[in-house]
This record gives sequence, C-alpha cells and structure tokens, in this order.
Amino acid sequence: MINVPPFLDDNPETRRDLASFYGAIRVADTAIGRILDVLDRTGLRENTWVIFTTDHGMAFPGAKSTLYDPGIGVACIMRWPKGFTGSRHLDSLFSHVDLVPTILNALGIDAPENIQGASAWNALASPYSEPHRQFLFAERTHHGTHYDPMRCVRTQRHKLIRNFQPGSPPPIPGDVQSGGSAIHLTERLLTARPAIELYDLDTDPWEKNNLAGSTACEQIRQKLTDELNQWMHLTDDPLLKGPIPLPNAVTEAQHIIKQ
Repeated sequence: MINVPPFLDDNPETRRDLASFYGAIRVADTAIGRILDVLDRTGLRENTWVIFTTDHGMAFPGAKSTLYDPGIGVACIMRWPKGFTGSRHLDSLFSHVDLVPTILNALGIDAPENIQGASAWNALASPYSEPHRQFLFAERTHHGTHYDPMRCVRTQRHKLIRNFQPGSPPPIPGDVQSGGSAIHLTERLLTARPAIELYDLDTDPWEKNNLAGSTACEQIRQKLTDELNQWMHLTDDPLLKGPIPLPNAVTEAQHIIKQ
C-alpha cells in the first residue's frame, strides 16, 4: 500500500514515484543489513562505528531543495561499538553538526572549543535528560545554477523561514522536475512565497498555514527572527553582505555550455 504524504498531490504519477522511492529504501535497508552482518561475522563490530545518513529529504516537489520539514528531515541511523544495549530513538532536534560532538562525548573526549554542534549523548543515554538543543538551523543558497537563498530556524514546535528572494514559488530541482510527481504540483508550489513564513508544527505539521502575519504570533516571530539573525552573524553568513555569487565551478560550466 502506497501512502501519499499530504504535501504531495495524490495521483498515479506520484504513486509510481513513491513506489520507486520506497523500493530504493528497501534496497538501502538490505544493503546496510548485509554490511552490519559482515562486521559481526568478522569480529569488527567492537571497533567500528557505523553511521548512515543523507544530505537532504526525499526528492519530491515541496521536499528536496526546500526548508520545509520533508526537505530538511533526513535519515540518521547509528550503531556504536559498545555502551548501549537495545536501541534508542531520539525525538528531540538533531543536526548533522551534532554528530562529531556526540561521538567525542561518547568516547570520553573533550570537544574542541571551536567545534560546531552540541552533543546529544546524554539525551541518547537517558530518555529523561533535557534536550541537547532548543533551536535547529538550516539553509539553502544555490542548487546547481539556481540561486534562491533561504534560511530557517526550527524549534520543537515552530519554524520560521526567511526567503531572501520572495515573490517566486518554492524551488524544484532538475531531478525532481523530471519525475512524474512534478506533473501535478500542489497550489503552494505554484504560489509566490512571502519574505517570512512561520508555522506551528504541532497543529500544522505539513506547513500549510503561514502565521507570519498573525498578531497572536508576534512574540514567537520576533523571538525566532532574533535567533536566526544571531546565528547568521555567528556563522558569518555571506548573505549579510548581499547576494552570494555562483561558485566558480558553476560559472565555468555555464561558460562551457554557452560555447
């Protein structure tokens, strides 16, 4: 049975794309299982740390190359040599930049002061510990030759997205455009975006109701705006100085294509 997420249009083309996607997940799951079995049989499990993750969400309209949850939510599975029995599922916010400090913490090694991210080891070790982070940040600047800078901050309940080129629909990368699911775009993917988007993920998990203009959410919007601005300054985000030029490799490729 194919379950179509609410952010996608339910049609035969989308269902075929999803069937292929779920099939790829099964293949990946089988491959990972074979790797783990080999580590067990060869006695390498005790000194091997296994991490499986991805760089973005599912390659579908409204997901990959956006800052909505289907675009920034990724698979992340770890198996460590020792220290745990059974399994743990982390429900709190976790970013890729948290991987290194978490591993160092688990190994009893102090993380360098300049390292990014926060350790989630205590949250993994005990379900009763406090979440290791309150805010999670994500960004998009270029995808290939497409320049559409966005930044976002997310808490357990709310998300604020800042679009630096408002007035255009959400971006759809080339590999997604070539899929059958892109034939039937939902209204949101055909509508120009505002400069600010704000969502209550408890009541609106698919981010359909923008609360940025709601007077009832003014304090939340301001708080998240302040946190996002602070993060951009902390990371010396080049957007603070103006538009970001295309990477040299992209401009060189464009020049070759024109020739």
